[in-house]
Amino acid sequence: MPATPTPPDVDGLDGLDAVEVLAAVGEADLAERRAAPAKLELALRWCGLHPATTDTGTAVWGLPGLTDWDESLGGEGCPSVAGFAPEPFAAALGVSTRSGMQVLADALDLGHRLPATWRRLLRLEVPAWRARRLAQATHHLSQTAAAHVDGQLAGRLHSCGGVLIDRAVAQAAATHDPEVQAAREQTGRQAWKLSWSTPAAPVPSGSPPPPTCRPPATPQTWSRSAELGFPCQGLCARSPKVVGEAPGVTDPNCRCGVVT
Repeated sequence: MPATPTPPDVDGLDGLDAVEVLAAVGEADLAERRAAPAKLELALRWCGLHPATTDTGTAVWGLPGLTDWDESLGGEGCPSVAGFAPEPFAAALGVSTRSGMQVLADALDLGHRLPATWRRLLRLEVPAWRARRLAQATHHLSQTAAAHVDGQLAGRLHSCGGVLIDRAVAQAAATHDPEVQAAREQTGRQAWKLSWSTPAAPVPSGSPPPPTCRPPATPQTWSRSAELGFPCQGLCARSPKVVGEAPGVTDPNCRCGVVT
């Protein structure tokens, strides 16, 4: 683990000239850039000191047995971590347990799934926030797909934006994990919960009001509704949630014009 330099003494800032201020800023920036990889190294070491066993259980993102989100902290190929490990680590950082879990997960993914990016991070060639961004973007990929992204982006990650990272991840998923990617896309479509309706045609001024719609009693009536070109195709009359539970209930909100 690289040594962290001592932060500059700030007690006598009033006595610094311009050159000394710039030198102190450079030292402070270097200390900050070294501290972030050091924290991830310590997180990885903490995970190694607390492997999951049958007695400790496994640290997961959700509640084991109670939620669907019971995946372990690291992605595929990462060792499992003891169930009690995230809380004291997060407390030492002064952050929430979930934030501490994210640091541990990023360290696991970088150390075990993105080796080229990990080496560049430790050499201070890549900012820690970019390396963590890549770790989180590739977390759901298989180990093979993550290694492919690592090989593509590690050498230029210092200048990669989020769009390029997301594009590389999507290409790797389509190439190496097509079934998983298709399932994720299907799950995403199911969460859209889109609905739409066709507005009723305006009634000319002076025309009599449209007749009240009653539930059609036969499939022939449904077909007749479709032939007449009503937007609802008779579906409104077939839905008990719309027209009521009992047959023959008038639905004052239906404007399809179907009458039985």
